[in-house]
This record gives sequence, C-alpha cells and structure tokens, in this order.
Amino acid sequence: MLARAFDTDPFYNWILPQDARRAQSFISMFELILGRMSDDLSETFATSALDGCAIWKRPGTHKLSVLRQAQLLPSFTRILGVRRLPRSMRLVAHVDRMHSRIAPEPHVYLYVLGVDPGQQRRGLGAQLLQPGFERADRERHRIYLETARADNVPFYERQGFQLQHTAEHAEFPMLWAMTRDPR
Repeated sequence: MLARAFDTDPFYNWILPQDARRAQSFISMFELILGRMSDDLSETFATSALDGCAIWKRPGTHKLSVLRQAQLLPSFTRILGVRRLPRSMRLVAHVDRMHSRIAPEPHVYLYVLGVDPGQQRRGLGAQLLQPGFERADRERHRIYLETARADNVPFYERQGFQLQHTAEHAEFPMLWAMTRDPR
C-alpha cells in the first residue's frame, strides 16, 4: 500500500532506481522503513483495511545513530544499488539539516503518512493523524513533517500545520517543511 501511495512522490522517485527493479525497490524500501526503522511499529497507525498508514517518530528518535546507520547500510545498498547510494545519502543529509534547523527542540516527527491512491480524498489521512495529534497535544509537543509534493501542503494546512520553509535545491526535489503547535 505504501509503495502505491508514494508511487508519484518526487522524493522517493529521486532516491529509488527508475529501472526494471522500480516496483520491488519501492516495496523493499517500505518494508525496511516499517520493519527496521519504525520503533517496532509502536507509533504506527493503520486503517483496519490497511489502506492507510501513519508512522510517527517520538521526540529524540528521528535521527539514527551511527551504529544503526551502519547496520542498515547493506539493506539500503541492496535497495538503491551501490551507484545511487552516495546521491541518496546527500539528499538524506540535506533533509536532516533542514529538519534540525526548523525543529531543533524535542518534537514529534510525522515520518510517513500514506493512503492507497484508490482511497485518497475520503478523510483517511486526516483520520490517521488523530492519534498522533492527541498524544502530541497531551504531551505539549510540536509536530514536524516534510513533504515533496506541493499538493500535500494545503491538506496539511487544513490539519493545522503551518508552512515553515520551502527548500529549493539545484540537485534535489523541492521539499516543504511544516510544523503544528500543540493545542
């Protein structure tokens, strides 16, 4: 489902090989994100039909340690290929710098929000955000996200996020960084 949801996403299409392995690369990337990068799914919410998913990172957990990065390197190399790895790492570093600059304080990170394309525009994305909003509000944490799709910005604004930065870079896809203050 996440591979379908992000099929047209500029970020993932820039990182992942656009070749005969494309479909499998998308699936493998989201298997890696869900299986090894999502805090044992403790902050992951899905619809009962598994047609939408929100993955949250708790304060202080969005940056991977050097050891964790080294452990994941073989998996990323298998998915991306050796030649694409350096450019992908440059994009990740670019995103990390932006993230650190805009949200330096302890915050919640909306890591992934995806809805199956056939189920979009039915309120599932907003529904999937609610558990994360409730916890962040209760704990008084700001929420941070970035998106590589301009058409996501109005959706997130309707959910209470404010645009903080539009990152234009000669090499990378455009990114929009947004935050939501606790209510």
